[in-house]
Amino acid sequence: MAPSITANELLEALASAQREQPDGQTVTEMAEATGVNRRKVLDALRVIQKEGRLQVRQAHRIGINGRAQPVPVYTILPRKKR
Repeated sequence: MAPSITANELLEALASAQREQPDGQTVTEMAEATGVNRRKVLDALRVIQKEGRLQVRQAHRIGINGRAQPVPVYTILPRKKR
C-alpha cells in the first residue's frame, strides 16, 4: 500500500522535483521524483491548471526505442502575490 500524502505535501514534492528539472517534467518524471502514482500527479496538475499556474509545452524525450519523441512537459508557476 502506498503511503498517504496530503495535497499540500504533493504540491511541495512537485515543486521540489521541478527545481531539479526547471525546463519542465513529464507526468511520469514527476511521479518517479515524488514517489506518488501518476493518477495523483495528474489530479494535482488539474488543480494547479484551474488556478492558472500550469505551463505546458512540448519537449523531446528518448523513448525505449532510442528515438526522440515529442511529449508534454509541465512547469508549475508560482502563486501570484495578492
